[in-house]
Amino acid sequence: MLPPGLSLLRISDVSARTGLSPDAIQDRVGRGVFPASVTLGQDYVVWRSDEVDGWIESELERVDRL
Repeated sequence: MLPPGLSLLRISDVSARTGLSPDAIQDRVGRGVFPASVTLGQDYVVWRSDEVDGWIESELERVDRL
C-alpha cells in the first residue's frame, strides 16, 4: 500500500504534470537531471509523484534565482 498522498504516475501523467514531452522526460532521466522511473513489471513503468513534484519545485526555485 502506498503512503497517503503518494501516487504512481505513468509517462503521460508525468508529461501532463511537467509540461515536458515524453521524449524530453526520457532525455532528462538519461542525463540524470530528472527522477528515474521505476519498473514494476513488463511494460509497466511509473514515477513516484513525490519525486516528480520535488523536481518541479526545484525547477521553479532555479528559475526564481535567475
